[in-house]
Amino acid sequence: MTLNENVAAGYGLTEAVVAQYLWELGEGIGGADVAYIGTDLWTRAPAATIRRALPFFSEDRIRDALNHLMEEGILIRRRMKRFGSDRTYWYAFTDLGAEVMEEKDVSKN
Repeated sequence: MTLNENVAAGYGLTEAVVAQYLWELGEGIGGADVAYIGTDLWTRAPAATIRRALPFFSEDRIRDALNHLMEEGILIRRRMKRFGSDRTYWYAFTDLGAEVMEEKDVSKN
């Protein structure tokens, strides 16, 4: 996993690591559950699963990073029930989020 310097500089180090993890899962690098809805690629990623992949962060820190990325308009989140009691969140990058992840030199406004 490579660190996205744009996200790190603009939003924080934890956010950059978590965003890169989700980005790579969406690209099929991590073998996560993914689904297209419209043109958005959604990735199923519970905080506990992210924690197993990134054990140096607590689940609370991961949730805080995810919430910050959503507040900044990088990610969107929703629940897509695969079965009745499934409450797992799915995440997708917004257009801004995809731009930040793909660009070499993007500044936060």
